[in-house]
Parts: sequence; structure tokens; C-alpha cells
Amino acid sequence: MTFMTAMVLAAAALVALSLGMGVASMAKGGEVAHHSSQEWMVARVGLQAVALALLLLSLL
Repeated sequence: MTFMTAMVLAAAALVALSLGMGVASMAKGGEVAHHSSQEWMVARVGLQAVALALLLLSLL
């Protein structure tokens, strides 16, 4: 496994983790949980961008 493959897999794992944390936060309910889940989902979008950039970079 190359370094770039490991980086892409790590980024994908972080995306999955942030998705899980966001959904778990939403499941709690309440105002604080809603704010927290929103932060997790924003982080997920950013991590998806990083993962996509790494994937495209690895294809070059």
C-alpha cells in the first residue's frame, strides 16, 4: 500500500466517522445537539473535499 492510498483511506475513514458522529448527535435531540450535529455535518463536507482532492491527486 502506497502512502497516497493510506491517506485516501484515512480521509474516507474520517468522513465516515464524522457522518456517524453527526447522526448520533442528531439522534439525541435538543438545541445543543442540533448545533453540534450541524458542526459535524459541516466538518464532514470539508473532509469529503479533502478526500476527493487526495483521490484526484493520487490518480495523477
